[in-house]
Amino acid sequence: MHNFTRDRRKQKQKQFEIQKQAEAKKAQAEADRFAKEQEAEAVKAQGIAEAESIKAKGLADAESIKARGLAEAEAMEKKAEAMAKYGKAMTEMIIKVLPQMAEAIAKAS
Repeated sequence: MHNFTRDRRKQKQKQFEIQKQAEAKKAQAEADRFAKEQEAEAVKAQGIAEAESIKAKGLADAESIKARGLAEAEAMEKKAEAMAKYGKAMTEMIIKVLPQMAEAIAKAS
């Protein structure tokens, strides 16, 4: 009976060790899973931050292009106005000078 008790004790000790090892493996697996989830979240957050940065740069570039286009259009409009005024002034000058030119031509003939 003494051997039976000793064997039984050894068997229980072995079962206890196996259970502790299983629990340790389970805890390690849980810790690994948690670490991988945290790493995935960090990668996701970094990706989102990079995407937001690219989006912000794109929007800033678009605004810059738009502002440049508007400035160029405004400059072209001012040139057109100036040319129209110049053309009108030339026409008025010719109309004013034409009678004088006709008179000078008539006198010279």
